[in-house]
Amino acid sequence: MVSCADIASKLATTIAIFIGGGMFFLYRRGVWNLEMNLSHEIIDYTDDLKLLMVKVSLKNIGRIKISSRNAGCIVAVKRLPQNLVAGTAPNMERCGTRYYKG
Repeated sequence: MVSCADIASKLATTIAIFIGGGMFFLYRRGVWNLEMNLSHEIIDYTDDLKLLMVKVSLKNIGRIKISSRNAGCIVAVKRLPQNLVAGTAPNMERCGTRYYKG
């Protein structure tokens, strides 16, 4: 024999599953995942100058297609002070910033 509590429990479980599925559909529908890979290479430029080449690649590992609004991207380059002691971090707020659109 089925009790009223058993019916109420199964009904509440069914309603909770539908509500959870509906909330997942509404709030997770437009979610995408970008994986960023960074690599660098130091290139000798002159006797006393070196260039740091940084490669950034983005890969969409989500299920939603990502389309960019603009062609290219904006890169911020900061000039680091030359008198840094090895192992100390520069104050990034005091470094000059230049923006380049690629």
